[in-house]
Amino acid sequence: MRIGVSFSIPIEEILSHLAVVLESRASLDGPNNRYTKLLKQLEVKTYISQEEISDLLKEIEGIRKDLLRVDQTLEDTASILNGYFGFLGEMEKHEEAEQSDQVKDSEETDDQ
Repeated sequence: MRIGVSFSIPIEEILSHLAVVLESRASLDGPNNRYTKLLKQLEVKTYISQEEISDLLKEIEGIRKDLLRVDQTLEDTASILNGYFGFLGEMEKHEEAEQSDQVKDSEETDDQ
């Protein structure tokens, strides 16, 4: 089960925060190692018992859960980056509007 958590951090820390989150929650090392181990187990077998099949199915389920956690973390990261992108666009528009206002004020002062 997932719950939404909301908190604020300074805008200049967004990218470093995302890097920390990705490094801690979205590593593919664990699932990749488990997947490689699973493949090796299958490659060397010509026959596996029902118990071994059950163990392999549990391992596959574990890998899938790990990948889901990575996928959810990447989805959260993409959502934050989209918000950050929108924020930067709004900041750019605001700065352009301020510059335009300053040019108009300067032109009006020159006309007097």
